[in-house]
Amino acid sequence: MLSKLGLGERIELLGRHFRGEKASKLCSEYQISRVLFYRLLNRYKKSGYLVGSILPQKAKKSRQIRQASEEVEERVKELVISDPAFSSHKISLILTNFEEGKYKLGNHGVQNILRRLDLNTIDKRAAWVTDQSIYKVHQ
Repeated sequence: MLSKLGLGERIELLGRHFRGEKASKLCSEYQISRVLFYRLLNRYKKSGYLVGSILPQKAKKSRQIRQASEEVEERVKELVISDPAFSSHKISLILTNFEEGKYKLGNHGVQNILRRLDLNTIDKRAAWVTDQSIYKVHQ
């Protein structure tokens, strides 16, 4: 896997390739696929041979197309703070019925938000609420 290689190893890998060693031999030695090797090589060439282009890249954190908005996630957090014992069903019911349908989010959507926030059990929600209240006191 390419992410296992540090910057020095990546520079060494590309240097050996430019000195004439075969890509397949290098890939076997460094235990990476040729697809990853050529991806690294193309990134390096496209940048005009800048070393910074071969640094390990972090995955871009992006929202999925149908993922709940940040506003909805904030509202779910507020409801969890108001009562950590609320189930995902109860939170969904509050969001859709008692807030005049402003937030249209089903139980599964609430479950996904709680899982992403690592608040998918009552114990985790209670601990998180306690941490939030301690944090606000110290501000």
